[in-house]
Amino acid sequence: MKKNISFYYGFDSEYHSRVDLLKEVGFDGVMAMYEYAPDFYESIEYALKQGLEIESIHLPFRNMVNDLWVEGDGGEKYTTLMIEGGKYAKEIGVKKLTMHLSSSYTPPPMSESGFKRLQKIYEFYLANDLTLCIENLRRIDYFRAVVELLPKAKICYDVGHHNIYYPDTFDILDYKDRVELLHLHDNYGQKDDHYLPFEGNCDWQKICANIAKMPAVNSLTLEVHGSIDEKNMATERGYLTKAMESALKIERMIKGC
Repeated sequence: MKKNISFYYGFDSEYHSRVDLLKEVGFDGVMAMYEYAPDFYESIEYALKQGLEIESIHLPFRNMVNDLWVEGDGGEKYTTLMIEGGKYAKEIGVKKLTMHLSSSYTPPPMSESGFKRLQKIYEFYLANDLTLCIENLRRIDYFRAVVELLPKAKICYDVGHHNIYYPDTFDILDYKDRVELLHLHDNYGQKDDHYLPFEGNCDWQKICANIAKMPAVNSLTLEVHGSIDEKNMATERGYLTKAMESALKIERMIKGC
């Protein structure tokens, strides 16, 4: 399985050295957040030139995703941004994009205008041979409703969110045939720490057994940007090496299931 990591893994390094180091450590690709930094476009261009894959693009969500459900210009601007992200992904040959549906435990109520906007985004992605992946967040009812509404949308399964928000009341295997992306990180069930795998209390034996049953998953993506062990954050190379070790361990566990 290919090994990927978030392009923003907790070190404020210059993007040329970051790409080079990721290649040296052995990562195949990265998950990049659309327009996340001033040098976003340049860094993606350099990564591709150096042979580092862009496994997926994460669409923007901070301070705007709840506008999806509200009447007004905010929701329309958000819809346009989701489509612009898809256009950019198509230009650089990336097929999979991840989308959030809400923020906080108390987002605006799901609405007809929100569902119409989602349908517009979804139809654009289908028409352009792009894969829209819906991520599980705090409100699993929003996730369920949208996954049902958009039958050809896929899923980005975030194991850390599962561990925090609904460890005993949600079974990802209900959607196993639709999972195409993974966000792998750890926590102690209290907050979204994004620790390295095996540093928290996520049940990695169960997670790996579940991944083994997901036919469309062919790569592992670490969405990490920290560690509970300060020694792991001492150097950027050391952190990435530890991250790669955790990805290799996950791969062995999946193969053993």
